[in-house]
Amino acid sequence: MKVSYANMKLKVNTSVKTFDFGGQKVEVLQYLPAQDKYDLLMVTLQKSMENGAYNEFKLNLYFELNLVYMYTNISFTEKQREDEFKLYDTLKSNGFYEPFFQAINEDEYNELFAQLNAIKEASSAHRMSAGALIS
Repeated sequence: MKVSYANMKLKVNTSVKTFDFGGQKVEVLQYLPAQDKYDLLMVTLQKSMENGAYNEFKLNLYFELNLVYMYTNISFTEKQREDEFKLYDTLKSNGFYEPFFQAINEDEYNELFAQLNAIKEASSAHRMSAGALIS
């Protein structure tokens, strides 16, 4: 017997965990929609590319910043986002990432991190084979 999808009345999980940071209530999504996950990964990879290779330092920095942008209710101005190294340093040096990583869904984080590395490896291998073919 088939079950009607419509009868299941499903919707995307929009639950959040919250933590207090500097007197502000920070909300952290427990699930990010697939399109947003894809965008997060692609932007991270794009921004960390340097001379045809991924810069691991930048990869980590942009991954963590993009997690904050996409999973929290924190709004940043264009001006604040202009210098992402400074923004990262400010969040990191003020201990923001500790409670943030405790609040983010561990399965979501692990899945994204694994996918980031899988795409990076596949892309690097492809570039190596294409580069080897050319030379």
